[in-house]
Amino acid sequence: MILDPPSGLLSSEFQVRRVLEQAGADCARRLGVDRDTVFDLLLHGDRSVHSAFRYALAEGIAGHLGGLGAAFQGVYVYGSAAGESAGPASDIDFIVVVDRRCAEAERIIRLLNLSLSHCYRSVTGFSGPTDLLDVHVVDLDEEHDRRGYGAVLHDPWTAPLCLWRAATSASRRDRMPQPLVSPR
Repeated sequence: MILDPPSGLLSSEFQVRRVLEQAGADCARRLGVDRDTVFDLLLHGDRSVHSAFRYALAEGIAGHLGGLGAAFQGVYVYGSAAGESAGPASDIDFIVVVDRRCAEAERIIRLLNLSLSHCYRSVTGFSGPTDLLDVHVVDLDEEHDRRGYGAVLHDPWTAPLCLWRAATSASRRDRMPQPLVSPR
């Protein structure tokens, strides 16, 4: 449970166990096994299950952040959680796009990481990872100018997957990056 919400962006509770259980159920559905089998395979270090579980967990986190308010504009996942190379100590690599940098959004992300990391370790019995989430915050200007991790969003080699994106408002359309056009 997250107490003392920083603003109206965060509900008074983030139900970590429910998010982990939902990720287990989603992972089980995708793999065609039951939820208990998913958690058994996680405990035995099965890489494909760890990858599928982390991706399902990433979807749950993206849905939560997407419901918090206008500060959050997009959530992308990349790395081992987007592929099939995650293991028991792998983190989940995120790029979170915000309208503009603000302390509340970064605090929400830190609290999510603390809560999820602690609960993940207690559910699985693993001592790591210390931080389950590796989050890079990018504002709309960085995304548009392709600076820092804003450039990663457009890099075909990292191929981040968009899990959630806010509808573009008319006032922001001019700042949104244009799609890449392949030369003919």
